[in-house]
Amino acid sequence: SCDKYHPELPCEGHRCSIGKCLKHESVCNGEVDCPDGSDEWAENCPPRENTSCPITELKCANGKCIPKQLFCNHVDDCGDLSDEPDECSCFEYFRLTNPEKICDGFTNCYDKNDENNQFCECRREKFFCGSTSNTCVPREMVCDGIRDCPDGEDEEHCTGIRYPLYNSDGFGEIVEQSFGMWHTKCFPRKENLNRTAIGGICMHGNAEIRVMDDNLRNELDNTTISTLLGAPTKAVVANKFSPLQLNDDFVVFIKPSKSIVDVSEWSQEDYRKCIRNL
Repeated sequence: SCDKYHPELPCEGHRCSIGKCLKHESVCNGEVDCPDGSDEWAENCPPRENTSCPITELKCANGKCIPKQLFCNHVDDCGDLSDEPDECSCFEYFRLTNPEKICDGFTNCYDKNDENNQFCECRREKFFCGSTSNTCVPREMVCDGIRDCPDGEDEEHCTGIRYPLYNSDGFGEIVEQSFGMWHTKCFPRKENLNRTAIGGICMHGNAEIRVMDDNLRNELDNTTISTLLGAPTKAVVANKFSPLQLNDDFVVFIKPSKSIVDVSEWSQEDYRKCIRNL
């Protein structure tokens, strides 16, 4: 037996059974620190009704909430360095603030790392890079001017031909794909756009395309183009990447989980400037 009694030293966090004192942030954080696991026992961990952080804060790996502007400010504000990753990036920022935006099928980060095909699953709504490939990219990466597939398959088929519903004479409409959205190909309306010029711009592969629109109806006996093909459409930028200045050292460029472009019908100004093809 011991001749002297030594009172237990004060511990502001949790005292393990063998004497180790843990800080508050090490208790009930999902990681066992005490040899007997008592820091994660249910009776020592009160139930949490809401484990999320306020919208102005991010959640550290240890469960602590800190203001978002403290991300990558060269200070260990979380206490576990999760707010100071080896590489400060948009992906790491979303991993702590909005993990549901990672691999959601939309490019929320300007560098596209939130949709990296090395760890994001290929789903049916995505674009597969080749018929036998296990690599895929979000649809909005298709025909965006950047080769995202290993062999650039996402930039190979950005122009096509759509045939009229009631016409089988080999004529059709040239359509373009922008950010995964198909729309009408617009040819500038010029005073010198004669038949020779039309013939030059309206050859697509082995198929012939004749230029026509609702102002040039005579070739279809006054039948409007919209009767055969529907109204002409255009791709309109709906969601842009915007800078988010978190602090003096870090800026991220992000956008919502929505497609970059929407498809809408031509306006009167579009009809004035463009000739539709058929």
